[in-house]
Amino acid sequence: KVSATFEDQGEQTVKNIAEPVRAYAVRAGGGAAAKPLPAARNMGFPLPDKLSIAVLPFTNISDDKNMAYFADGVQDDLLTQLALLGDLKVVSRTSVAEYRDSRKNARQIGSELGVASLVEGSVRRAGDCVRVSAQLIDARSDRHLWAHTYDRELKDIFAIQSELATEIAKALQVSLSPQQEARLAHQPTENLAAYDLYQRYQDLHRRAAAVTADEKLDERIELLERVVKLDPKFALAWAILGAEHARKYFYQSDPAETRLAKATQAAERALTLAPDDLAVKAEIGNFYYYGLANYARAAAYFEDLLRLAPNNVAILTQRSRVLRRLGHLPDANALLERAIAVDPRNPDALRTLRQNLEYFRHWDEALALQRRLAQIQPDNIDEQAQILHLEWAESGSSAAYVAWRRTIADKSARESRWTWFLDLRRTLEEGDLETAMRLLETPPAEQSWEGRVAKTWRALLLLAKGDHALAHELARASLREAQAVLAQRPGDLRSLEKESLSHAILGERQAALDAYERWRARLVVIPDALDLGNLTTFRITLYAVLGDRDGALRALEQLVKQRAFFGASAPPELYLFPLRGDPRIQALLEDPANNASLPIVNWNLEKMLAELSLSH
Repeated sequence: KVSATFEDQGEQTVKNIAEPVRAYAVRAGGGAAAKPLPAARNMGFPLPDKLSIAVLPFTNISDDKNMAYFADGVQDDLLTQLALLGDLKVVSRTSVAEYRDSRKNARQIGSELGVASLVEGSVRRAGDCVRVSAQLIDARSDRHLWAHTYDRELKDIFAIQSELATEIAKALQVSLSPQQEARLAHQPTENLAAYDLYQRYQDLHRRAAAVTADEKLDERIELLERVVKLDPKFALAWAILGAEHARKYFYQSDPAETRLAKATQAAERALTLAPDDLAVKAEIGNFYYYGLANYARAAAYFEDLLRLAPNNVAILTQRSRVLRRLGHLPDANALLERAIAVDPRNPDALRTLRQNLEYFRHWDEALALQRRLAQIQPDNIDEQAQILHLEWAESGSSAAYVAWRRTIADKSARESRWTWFLDLRRTLEEGDLETAMRLLETPPAEQSWEGRVAKTWRALLLLAKGDHALAHELARASLREAQAVLAQRPGDLRSLEKESLSHAILGERQAALDAYERWRARLVVIPDALDLGNLTTFRITLYAVLGDRDGALRALEQLVKQRAFFGASAPPELYLFPLRGDPRIQALLEDPANNASLPIVNWNLEKMLAELSLSH
């Protein structure tokens, strides 16, 4: 029977808040020093395949230095065309970005990227004329294989790119089918003004993606809408517009069904114009993933594309994400290993594989990958902080993080999402609720996941302090926010979670359980392994806040048998602290077996969701 919540309050509450977390910290024996780690399985840098190639950033030599976006666009289009040729193994744009203006020689760059050949180039644009120069280099011998300069009118830019890709393929002795030759010759638009705007969109997208996937989405969408207005027949622009609208819907920047309708209309328009275009199909796969959560359909799109372009890193990585949502983790990891074999420095593939290994508590391999990410992006504090996050998860001790944190300037720390997250964990571990509250009042970004749920998390902490009046005020505000979204989008998972927890904080037991069950029922209709993990973890706190510690214990026992406690959508200390002082919880957390690696297997989502029913 569920009883009243948080019966003991005041100073003892604050004192005891960290007890289960401290137990968690010692369960694996503690120890702050990081031990040497083996390389991740099959993740070593491969010897370069003779058909492996990297297209380095093209140099803008136009008198107008603002034309840099155009030079980048030519490089990007060439890279995309080559990556869709089945035999070639093409390193991604993200991996080559750091070699802009590099003084390293071809051998060193080729060795670092794991490729046999490099393409270097420059672009000069003046009025209606354009000059594109390019050279193909054997990275193993630093020998020039081929070079050419194209002086054409701007309207011939697509012909230049097609000829470039064809000449490079021939120089590498790639046999082109008639279909591939036709694809290379395809002209996406005849409207140069639309193409120029499209290149500006690509430039904005490149810069935004370096921050987060949903950075500057409104500006990106506005540019694409201008593109398709100038050229209503620009199929790829329509397809990308559909995917961008879907991302805005997916990331909850605009959860309204009207946003999804815009995404659907744009995707349908693209398919009507170019049903067989590979680049269009890739974006339609993204539309199904982000917009409709139709993971099976998205998987089919990406699988079809991989038959034609089996080495395309972006498609391999995105299909792996789809399979992960479907619970097919071994197959997802195999795809990521294929992607990393082609592109050993690709942050997207490395990060996704690291996350998958973390779910199953494969700490050594996850750490090896995360350290590689930090080496690739040495100035990225978030990548460094995630090393400490994983070491904390493996050892149970925050000591290494505390020592590292002293070396980070406060300004840099405030700009880092992961430093904020780990600072919050540390203050909760110490029972410093005042500092934790201040952190929750200043999340990394209002539109981030943390920013959207911070109000509910603050209510949890206030409840722990015994400030029921303010806790209830925040919970009511969070409840109103959740219900406003649910009025437009009844199946929104994040809002169902907020609604359930808000009701629980308010002591509205049945309403909290009903919202939880609607969340679970939504996942029965649209299974999603990632959100199933969030549901499993959330159930611990739901039972605990409602005063049912036996239920919370059963939920925690279930969680540790399935996946890592880390990787949840909130710091584990937030999920655990309502369970302070319960010796059964502490015994469970102190058991080293509950931090041991789990076998990486397919998840039976139907069975797992049935077990998450509140009747169990």
